[in-house]
Amino acid sequence: MQIELTEEEQELINKIEFDPMKVTDHQRWQINSELAFRIITLLLRREAVPNHRIQYFTEPAYNFGGRGKSRRELFLAKAKTYENMFRHNHFLAYLRYFVYGPNLPEELIASFRKAVEACGNITSGDIGPLRTKARALARQYRLNKTSADEFYKLALETMGHSHADSIRDAIMQVK
Repeated sequence: MQIELTEEEQELINKIEFDPMKVTDHQRWQINSELAFRIITLLLRREAVPNHRIQYFTEPAYNFGGRGKSRRELFLAKAKTYENMFRHNHFLAYLRYFVYGPNLPEELIASFRKAVEACGNITSGDIGPLRTKARALARQYRLNKTSADEFYKLALETMGHSHADSIRDAIMQVK
């Protein structure tokens, strides 16, 4: 699910530490934040990030619990500028999603994608079995409701926005 990167972008991505907990000193944080800023600037300039991944960040309807605000709006309220937002350690999770897609095991992604593709054009009758499949995968991989947002992203990738919230809701029921 990784987007296609230019050689320059790939070199930058290879240098980024996406886990903010591993960026422990200020000098490393400055280097990492500069890399993140440079890569997101390049990706946005050439419109390399799939639209549904951008919408996940920019559209209020994609932000459960956002009280009518997008993730970008909430982030900008604290960061004040786009540059500060793109350089912030917490933005790394969004950058990771923009580049790599949902943060789930590849086998899980392939299994869910296969189930969606088997449905053809998704209808309301397909949602129940796909919800069941998503819950079964979450249990198989020992994931719980904390992974609901990643399943939501996976549903955006495979089914589109109109049914993605149903998959998220199904994972929220996993115990």
